[in-house]
Amino acid sequence: MTRTTSNVGGCLHDQGMWCPYDHAAAQGIRVVYQSQPERGRWYPRPRIIALSYNLPPTLERCVLAHELGHAHHGHGCDTDAAEREANQWAAGHLLTAEQVAAAARAYPDHPGRWAVDLSVTPKLLLTWLRTPGNYDHADRLYREAA
Repeated sequence: MTRTTSNVGGCLHDQGMWCPYDHAAAQGIRVVYQSQPERGRWYPRPRIIALSYNLPPTLERCVLAHELGHAHHGHGCDTDAAEREANQWAAGHLLTAEQVAAAARAYPDHPGRWAVDLSVTPKLLLTWLRTPGNYDHADRLYREAA
């Protein structure tokens, strides 16, 4: 059984965050929910992203953003390079240097808390931090506010 819906995981507009559900709709990509072994999968020909049922909201948001990264890059198959590209695309859309710097200011001694506050998975936060230029930009904003 497949369920089609939009925005089940919720957007965080009130926190000034990018919304993957709005992005999917704007790109003409249908998001469906079904029982499947993967958390998410991009189907290019029908322009559908299938997500597993019952993902926690933060994980659902990150998986959807990752699959949108596959759509953006025109990936049609899974390779390590395609997975890295999709993760970087998702992290770049879900996070900004300003948001990461604010989380660092709020919890300077608890970086594990940053992902929770930013509504992303730790893996996507690490991907963002490891993307060239991102850490330095956030660090500069953090120091300027101190």
